[in-house]
Amino acid sequence: MRRDLISTLGGGVAAALLMGEVASAAPAPPSVPASVAEVVVTATRPEPGAVIGDVPPELQLTTADIQAYGVASLSELLDELAPQTRSDRGRGGGGPVLLINGRRISGFNEIRDLPTEAILRVDILPEEVALKYGYAADQRVVNFVLKPQFRAITAQATAGVATEGGLPSGQGEGGLVNIAGDNRVNLDLKYSAAGALTEAERGLIPLTFPGAPAAPAVAEPGRYRTLTPATQSASANAVYSRGLFGGSATLNATLEASRSDARLGVDPAAAPAAALTQRTDGWTGHLGGSFNRDIARWRLSLTSAYDHADSKTDGDALVAAGRFQNSAHSRSDTANAQLLASGPLFALPAGQLRTSLKVGATGNWFSSDSLRQGRAQSADFSRGGMNAQANFDLPLASRRGNFLPRLGELSANLNGAVEQVSDYGTLKTLGYGLNWRPVTGLTLIASHTHDENAPTVQQLGNPLVATPGARIFDYAAGATVDVVRLSGGNAALVGDDRDVLKLGVTWKPFSARDLTFSANYIDSDIKNPIVTFPAATAQIEAAFPDRFQRDGSGKLIQVDYRPVNFASEQRRELRWGFNYSRPIGPQAPASRSGGRARPPGAPAFGGSPPEGAGPGGAMSGSGGAMSGSGGDGAGQGGGGPPAFAGGGRGGRGGGRGGGQDGRLRLSLYHTVYFADRFVVRSGGPVLDLLRGAASGNSGGQARNELEAQLGVSAKGLGAQFSGTWNQGTTVLGGAGSPLGALRFSDVAKLNVRLFADLSQRPDLLQRAPWLSNTRVTLSVSNLFDTRVRVRDASGVTPVSYQPAYLDPAGRTVRLSVRKLFL
Repeated sequence: MRRDLISTLGGGVAAALLMGEVASAAPAPPSVPASVAEVVVTATRPEPGAVIGDVPPELQLTTADIQAYGVASLSELLDELAPQTRSDRGRGGGGPVLLINGRRISGFNEIRDLPTEAILRVDILPEEVALKYGYAADQRVVNFVLKPQFRAITAQATAGVATEGGLPSGQGEGGLVNIAGDNRVNLDLKYSAAGALTEAERGLIPLTFPGAPAAPAVAEPGRYRTLTPATQSASANAVYSRGLFGGSATLNATLEASRSDARLGVDPAAAPAAALTQRTDGWTGHLGGSFNRDIARWRLSLTSAYDHADSKTDGDALVAAGRFQNSAHSRSDTANAQLLASGPLFALPAGQLRTSLKVGATGNWFSSDSLRQGRAQSADFSRGGMNAQANFDLPLASRRGNFLPRLGELSANLNGAVEQVSDYGTLKTLGYGLNWRPVTGLTLIASHTHDENAPTVQQLGNPLVATPGARIFDYAAGATVDVVRLSGGNAALVGDDRDVLKLGVTWKPFSARDLTFSANYIDSDIKNPIVTFPAATAQIEAAFPDRFQRDGSGKLIQVDYRPVNFASEQRRELRWGFNYSRPIGPQAPASRSGGRARPPGAPAFGGSPPEGAGPGGAMSGSGGAMSGSGGDGAGQGGGGPPAFAGGGRGGRGGGRGGGQDGRLRLSLYHTVYFADRFVVRSGGPVLDLLRGAASGNSGGQARNELEAQLGVSAKGLGAQFSGTWNQGTTVLGGAGSPLGALRFSDVAKLNVRLFADLSQRPDLLQRAPWLSNTRVTLSVSNLFDTRVRVRDASGVTPVSYQPAYLDPAGRTVRLSVRKLFL
């Protein structure tokens, strides 16, 4: 019933919005002058920087849309776009495929620190487009088109704290970016730190973990145990890109270091009282390179990367046999090189048969050492691989090509991949699908993929880490216990193989309105899925008795949480929703620029390449040179430096570019799960996460989930609201358990971000001109401080499910000040 209500409400909102758009689309009386917010250029050639192929973006953001989010960097913008870029076709944990100007990059570090002011347009595309770039069809594609000319030095400081107390945090960052066509330099330095949050700061009293002698009587024992550790991190990232040999070459180097310090409880052997501790130190290094070039009608891309990671954990362990110093140390190296060629093979009646061909090589080396209770263990893995992938797009009908025009635009896709893994064998992938646009604005996609995947060397060989005092709920006993938690790799893992069916529709009902509806149904069947060990339920203990250790009285004292293979997984889901954006308030005329006037026919940006001449060309049909919501003033403004919010520097208050345009954005997505279950072993048991099984310590899988965003900006002031709602779940205790069931409540969370671009406040700049190009942002996470509420059959909350354990931070507030030096 609740699902029907949610669907009805969501449909009602969408219908109301649609009716409003129909009304607003009526022609205005001739006596009312039209206010041009954007000029959309319709042409046969692709937009500059567009992706290859004929699949249109599901969502496209202009300069004004991007600045309306009020975020500083490309990585922060990606965080805001998570609802739009989410894909449930992968194995989980992977982000979208990222492109720059329609080209492959060597890795996320190459673009993560770019300021949002340097972005001209963002295209978000379905998973099928990933095939055209040599990736698997299990990630959405996000294409960032950069402004041809941009330069700035950035400085930002951020401070935060939890409103209940604790968790002080701070971050400082400085960067430099200079873009001139294919030439790009980006340097970024960052340091951040956050204090620990203890149980005492949340009024929690720790239990005595199994095997430990009686803890000494100390004041506020919660001070000796952390809910979240103290952390520090520092990074340096450098990117250098130049035009070379008729193409573009990029080199990226990154170095990062981090540390975390946790307290695990009172050390009974120490006088005065002291805490058992666990410290983790790590550092990573990345070196990546890419080369992109067009030869005739073919696009060539060579990418390579080398990554090193080093992590060491040292901690105290206290068991009945005494106190031990445990340690774990892992080292990994990964290298890869991929060559991609994309282009037309030959002409067919409906258009060109296009292909993407990729060949590559990978190498992985991983070693680990661990010391637990005086016993040493070590592992050493190496893996090499060769891979090849082919993708073919076959046009079947085309209105543009006048072949079966009544069918619109229809094409078929066939793709296959093979990878030879040295320590595993041959992995195969086969996929096929249809892409159909029967009418303008309506796109239908159907695809099926069968693929195989091997466990990673980290899943196989991560060092064994023992964490004492880990608080969990023992479903079999119906009680909260502190156990020794084992984590690490599992050398016995085998690979999985998946069948995934996707049916998708995207509808843009109005050519003159930025309104997009989308729906995707995904049906996944996986054999031998690799999963993180779930909650300590009676069913799981019966299936994996060797993973649980109990003392003579039956009390649970240790759980092994290393990953395992289940027999199979079935998942069925539908995710649908809409995105809406429109200008509000007075809009800057499209013909005005913050810089000096541009002669007719001249390039939109000073020194930029001619239209269509490679990445980031002169004109964009959406948010480019002719767009009043982020057009001429959004770049060099005909030779002048860019302004903070996209306007030319020469104009008042940041110019007459996109900076003064107001914007309203609204999005809503609803996900409903029809099935989500695991078969643990052949013949059972079955874990139905929608009907009483636990996916982890946070309950089962919510049947319904909502994600909503609302953004408003005008005259330099903006507000961004993002909220989520998850339906409650119930976890059954199982046969023989004194626990009837645990009920996890619905939970709704709202995050708010308020920002002010002081460059758009002329009255303020007259008194304090040094505030030019400064933005102040106030962010509040979990505004209403909501947490999941857990009750057992008698209405009591188990100790391990107190709200502060499930969400230690609660409401947090952050204040950020950012300035651009142009």
